[in-house]
Amino acid sequence: VTHGNLLANLAMMQARFGTGAGARHVNWVPHYHDMGLILNLLLPLYSGATSILMPPSGFMHRPLGWLRNIGRFGAEAAAAPNFAYDLCVDRFRPEQMEGIDLSAWRLAINAAEPVRAATLQRFATCFAPYGFRAESLRPCYGLAEATLMVSAPAASASPLLKDLSVQALREREIAPPTSDTDTASNVCCGAAADGLEIAIVDPDTLRRLPSSQMGEIWVRGASIARGYWARPADSKQLFHAAIAGESAPADGWLRTGDLGHLDPEMRLFILGRLKDVMIIRGLNHYPQDIEATAAEAHPALRRDHGAVFSVVDPSGL
Repeated sequence: VTHGNLLANLAMMQARFGTGAGARHVNWVPHYHDMGLILNLLLPLYSGATSILMPPSGFMHRPLGWLRNIGRFGAEAAAAPNFAYDLCVDRFRPEQMEGIDLSAWRLAINAAEPVRAATLQRFATCFAPYGFRAESLRPCYGLAEATLMVSAPAASASPLLKDLSVQALREREIAPPTSDTDTASNVCCGAAADGLEIAIVDPDTLRRLPSSQMGEIWVRGASIARGYWARPADSKQLFHAAIAGESAPADGWLRTGDLGHLDPEMRLFILGRLKDVMIIRGLNHYPQDIEATAAEAHPALRRDHGAVFSVVDPSGL
């Protein structure tokens, strides 16, 4: 990751989020994580803002301490992965939130792992009595290979959710649900940041796909890193890809390995991870969906404490 990549991505985030020198951030994500380092530490330095830092262990032991500090310092920005928002709801105790005002928190950034519609709704409902507004939730998409942020909602509005057909998704198609049992609620992660371009590409044919289909997310622009350290073959394959049938750009496309689709307004929806897809009887299944279903099936199973993976039997199946 070059200094130019870093400065470009910081400028993109400042422009998209509208943060300035008067902003206050409260964060606990470790600084060896790209979100913790770039969004939570370097962005405040870049914009001249104030950053209040908490130890990660402090958040894990007492999640509501994060919210209390947001209220105490009147922070307008705080970012964390999806599980953190669920954990705050799970550990909610009214006595621990007494006197806390979250009304200044206008950028509740949710990224670094799949963003779940149910999580956004639970968090907004739980903390509305303390001044938290649903439109403050900011589902975003990014990855370290792009320095950090790729897309984020720009307008101050409630998160956009779209109901899609589960059966169609298994066939990599985008279609409305056909019944109540055929519904999956997907979260919009906004449009590409200024200076970046997103394409949805068939991972096998390498051709650009229409908005009616899901495919691999490809990205190009000023903040895309140059490659992996001492891995030239991987770097060439993943950082300098070309879309079939189109003129190859000088800098190439980054193949993210993530699956998603762009709606007609060029807003991005994340639908899974290419290497994680499990094909069963010709249909695509996504482990995070199975994990969520299993966690809700019995009280003994805790949210975010299970993992789904493939097992090959002795016959190779």
